Amino acid sequence: MSKKVICVEFDGVIHSEVSGWHGADVAKDPPVEGAISWLATTHLNGYQLAIHSSRSYEPGGVECMQEYLRSYGLPFDILTEIQFPRKKPPAYLFVEARTFRFEGTFPNTTFIERFRSWNHR
Repeated sequence: MSKKVICVEFDGVIHSEVSGWHGADVAKDPPVEGAISWLATTHLNGYQLAIHSSRSYEPGGVECMQEYLRSYGLPFDILTEIQFPRKKPPAYLFVEARTFRFEGTFPNTTFIERFRSWNHR
């Protein structure tokens, strides 16, 4: 039986990204509170984690995310089992910072223009 995949966005979910974007190979800000322990617990509870970002497509992006997680204490044995796909994978659940939960009604232009991610409200 295969594990359910949880696809987690790096920027804005794991990396707090409070100082903005500095390039695919730079992650300057601390993790969102609880992010590292949540990743470890979710992995230990039997889920396959896939960490994805727009930086995944850029040279040095995946390596930056891996080093970031290691430097903030994610155990090496867990880190080696996390996927860092270059393309967004099929997943059971997506955990993202800038998303709209579709429930049958499309967002209007006003909603789109006023949208702010949780950490920029």
